[in-house]
Amino acid sequence: YLHILNAMYQDYTQENKDMLLLHHYLKILILKCQTFFKANETKNQKNNKALAFRFLLEEHFKTKKRVNEYADMLFISPDYLNTLVKEHFGKTPSQMMHARTILEAKRLLLHSKKSCKEVAYALEFNDYSYFVKFFKKETGISPTKFRNSIAEKYRF
Repeated sequence: YLHILNAMYQDYTQENKDMLLLHHYLKILILKCQTFFKANETKNQKNNKALAFRFLLEEHFKTKKRVNEYADMLFISPDYLNTLVKEHFGKTPSQMMHARTILEAKRLLLHSKKSCKEVAYALEFNDYSYFVKFFKKETGISPTKFRNSIAEKYRF
């Protein structure tokens, strides 16, 4: 861009200005700018979809448990959503969904008087045993042991 602008300036400051040449320089500069902005627009659209997924996840993580549900809300395919999210956050949508659910489960286990069953139902797990398996798979410890270990560690 600077090369084009310098050439335009040099031709403009000469006594014998070639207005047609300046006109063509201007066209080239505009075309280069259009190409640059189109490339950035595509990148921004991808980033916007990835960020939109993050916001949707925060809002719906309790009720939407499948990647295709988020993809439908964003009007894209699940595969494309997977690609975008992995590019942007370094994790798959499923990993992010699991992490958000576990974060909320830990928060409820630590900061509420709800039983583990009530925490499971608050997170819309219809099957308590599935919640326990899910929690243990993601954290390596059962919800009850997690609550007890934190209580013991910090003397709750």
